[in-house]
Amino acid sequence: MDVSVEIKGVEENVRALNAAGNVNVAEGSYQAGLALIPYIAAETRVLSGAMRGGWEATHEGFINEVDYSPYQEYGTVWVAPTHAIRKAMDAHPEALTQPFEKVTDDAIGKAGFSR
Repeated sequence: MDVSVEIKGVEENVRALNAAGNVNVAEGSYQAGLALIPYIAAETRVLSGAMRGGWEATHEGFINEVDYSPYQEYGTVWVAPTHAIRKAMDAHPEALTQPFEKVTDDAIGKAGFSR
């Protein structure tokens, strides 16, 4: 059986992809981290407020410079974990998806398309 296939629109797609550039996933990730910080803080135990106020988002993940924060977040044999990061992510999935939708929409707009 001889089947031939004609592909149309290749040049248009190549131009659109070149115009869009790379989808800035790293920026989307960072923005998602920033959006989650208030929710993470709300799930964090508080005595003095230092640990709750110590959360930061980086391009690599979350940090909290308070020396006992890992023990509170992940737990020890004496301390139950808070899992504030996981709880914030589970309770607020829109904080994760909206920043990625924005960078994707930006790329779609640069390519000359609309969503």
